[in-house]
Amino acid sequence: MATKKRSSAAAKARVAFDPDPPPITDDAPPSRHERSAVDQARPPPKKPKRLISTKEMLERVNLSWPSVKDRVKAGTFPEPRKPSPRKFGWVEDEIDEWIANPELWIVNHPRRVEGRSTHGQVQGRWR
Repeated sequence: MATKKRSSAAAKARVAFDPDPPPITDDAPPSRHERSAVDQARPPPKKPKRLISTKEMLERVNLSWPSVKDRVKAGTFPEPRKPSPRKFGWVEDEIDEWIANPELWIVNHPRRVEGRSTHGQVQGRWR
């Protein structure tokens, strides 16, 4: 003989509160496995452009300051940016590109047109 399952007090209260509940849908949040698949399919977030100091740039490229100045003037090295009248720095991604392949940077860099910079000259005096 099978025993009849008794309703709990909570189940009775739910039925009394809403005798006609909405139908059960498949709108459940994605499982942990599905979320990880979605996160893996997303492109990685873009890292913000970062200006690096002259000291850090010189340590990375292992060149002297006069060599860097000469290469910038010749158009064979990334140009510095001036965020304020007394400061300048280099875009970290451009320095990393130059380190990876200096010759490729010269030829294919989007800011170069026929060996000349389209950005213009750096304002102010370099030290």
